[in-house]
Amino acid sequence: MIYFIDEDATAFGAWLLELELRGREVDTIANADAAFQMLCNMPADGERLVVIDVMLAVADPFSTQFPSERTDGSLETGLFLLRDLCEQNTQVFPHAAILLTNTTNDTTRRSAVTMSRNLRVPLWEKSTIYSPVDFADRVDARLAELSAGRPG
Repeated sequence: MIYFIDEDATAFGAWLLELELRGREVDTIANADAAFQMLCNMPADGERLVVIDVMLAVADPFSTQFPSERTDGSLETGLFLLRDLCEQNTQVFPHAAILLTNTTNDTTRRSAVTMSRNLRVPLWEKSTIYSPVDFADRVDARLAELSAGRPG
């Protein structure tokens, strides 16, 4: 199962369709709160990959566990989602995660790079993914790394 967490997931429909054409199951999650609820107790069995957008929306800014004060004005919501998932579900995270970004904010980029290095999870720039085939090839390669026991 591939979980794609991004409020703009429909904009990446071709990427996700390519995964489905390759026989992958894909589920989209539109915000950090829904993602945390769905993934915090996800079992470690089976092939799983969680693609998390760094600049991610929340369900309700007034009742979220990811308020803008915590997430640098919501610029780093995906990073805090991953951090919380790592604390809650150590059997799955961080190794099943990929961070995805299109940020032009230097502070956000540094935070994402630092987290990627510290947790040994890939950080993919949306602008460097040239096609749906390229995205699906990257997903397949990451899944192969994980199944071979090379998490980082």
